[in-house]
Amino acid sequence: MSIILRHTGLAVPHGDLEVTELDAVSDLSAYTAVLSYKGRPAGSIEDTGRGGGAIFTPLTRAHLDTVRAFVAAARRSGQPVGDEEVYDDLIREYDMELQTQKANRLQHTLVRGFSPTGSVIAFITLHQPPERFTPSVAHQLARDTPQAALWEVWTGSRWAPGFPPLGVTT
Repeated sequence: MSIILRHTGLAVPHGDLEVTELDAVSDLSAYTAVLSYKGRPAGSIEDTGRGGGAIFTPLTRAHLDTVRAFVAAARRSGQPVGDEEVYDDLIREYDMELQTQKANRLQHTLVRGFSPTGSVIAFITLHQPPERFTPSVAHQLARDTPQAALWEVWTGSRWAPGFPPLGVTT
């Protein structure tokens, strides 16, 4: 039995392994994070942003084994993913959770646009509640970011299909 992480869509074997602290540059190209297992630190994940990718440094051998098993079971669209992708998704999951909590508290709307390959290429905060997100706002965002193939809107509890890019009808 696996669970799907709500911000990244990564299928993982359980929710016991998560990032609990993050020190990062604003675009997450470089970071240091605490990875915890069942609420207790298990080690750190670091990406210097210099092309080497993310690296996990465990506190103990048992933590290394736990993380390796977690990574081995992780899937995207049913396919295995590499350890760096899992680490990056755990980082994004933590960061997105903080952003969605803040948007909920301030009654703002978050909108994200995806490239045709599925990467997030636009992340926009609108200073209005989700129920005031209108088709005209959607069209303006689509015009401003024509490379986005799909958009999602944070409803306050989940990501919902927002709208297709301008010129595409459903």
